[in-house]
Amino acid sequence: MKLQHKLALYNTVTKIAIIALLGSLTLIFMDRISISHLQQRLIDKRNKLVSNLSSAEIEDLLNRETTFTDYNILKEEYIVLNIATPATPDTAPKFTKGNREIDGDEEEYLILSDYFSYGGISYRLEIGETMQAVQQLEKTIIFFTLLILFISV
Repeated sequence: MKLQHKLALYNTVTKIAIIALLGSLTLIFMDRISISHLQQRLIDKRNKLVSNLSSAEIEDLLNRETTFTDYNILKEEYIVLNIATPATPDTAPKFTKGNREIDGDEEEYLILSDYFSYGGISYRLEIGETMQAVQQLEKTIIFFTLLILFISV
């Protein structure tokens, strides 16, 4: 075999190995990347909601019931606001995964639970987004990763 063919074969094999390594690393860390992205989106929604609240809005929301629940039409995300017990300490936002039933449909959600105080009253805010959002995000990342890897080959 000529040296030129050996170098071409070596070059091709190393490129394929590097691309396979990068692709597999992306797939390995995919869940962490998508969960982290979704957590950041939930924190942004929480900050936007809390910063735009007023006393009248809170009273209006809670006067209808002791708990306010809102969700979008596809039930992909929901918001629950209720008055917290006085013994509830102010803690950092906490993320959990759990099943919630909304209008008879039970889904698994990534849930941000947070306590905040407004006007001397403590409130508990819960914002959830379905795990289907994570799966959709993972599919998008995989598609673009494979597309870029294919183009680079």
